[in-house]
Amino acid sequence: YGGYSRTRVATFSLGNGETREVFKKGPFTFTARCTINNGAGDDVAAIEVSTSQDNQAFDGDDNDADFDVADSPLSIVEANTNPTGTPSMDQESDGSAVGSDGTHVLTDSMWAGSNIFGSAGRCQFGGYIEAN
Repeated sequence: YGGYSRTRVATFSLGNGETREVFKKGPFTFTARCTINNGAGDDVAAIEVSTSQDNQAFDGDDNDADFDVADSPLSIVEANTNPTGTPSMDQESDGSAVGSDGTHVLTDSMWAGSNIFGSAGRCQFGGYIEAN
């Protein structure tokens, strides 16, 4: 991929309220987050991106062509289900974080799921990230 490296994010699981840093490159930090029964009966497995610098760009589940520190975090992929305990999975067909410093991270093969693999009350994540 002409200067890009591909990183496998091995499947992992989180419980309610847990987070885990998945990848960091340039101004971008990618974090998985699990929320089981958020009070409205939703279970949410999400991978989010934050930036440490203003005036970046991102497109994924959310989209922000002027991605600033104050806009963080934005959603890359989000599996949201109601009622709690119902299996859900999501994988976005897009996902690109572009930094003013030339950093480019592709996240279009990341996935998130809640209550899948027979694991009620857990969130699962995995996929690949490509970056220059």
